[in-house]
Amino acid sequence: MSAKTRIPHNRKHFFGLCPQCQKQTAMVLLHRDKAKGIFKLSCESCAAISTFPKDRILRTGRILTEDEAETRQQALSQVVNYSAQKTYWRGQKIRHKKFDDTGIVMSKEKTDGDHNIIIVKFENVGQKKLVEDCMAAA
Repeated sequence: MSAKTRIPHNRKHFFGLCPQCQKQTAMVLLHRDKAKGIFKLSCESCAAISTFPKDRILRTGRILTEDEAETRQQALSQVVNYSAQKTYWRGQKIRHKKFDDTGIVMSKEKTDGDHNIIIVKFENVGQKKLVEDCMAAA
């Protein structure tokens, strides 16, 4: 299963923008239809029930807005040049100029120093840890 199609398996709590009350809020799983790839969630603020496609729900439980989901789809479909100042998605293809290699972002983590790290599996040089979302020195 590719990183694009993974869905949270046992998660019951989610967080995102409720289409009804327009608040960023916690949401609770009511029903998951695996065949249709949809999640029915209840907003904890207004109790409205909303349906979300699986491609808008991240493994962390965050629900993407429609614009974020579209941006993510575009990012996943193209190879971008690596820069420590950029932020990346799991499954995104990146090209590293120094390694002269292309790879896929496999996972993300935070270090003890609160730095963002991506683990990238490159075609030729193997797996590497790279910094992301790093502010440039002034």
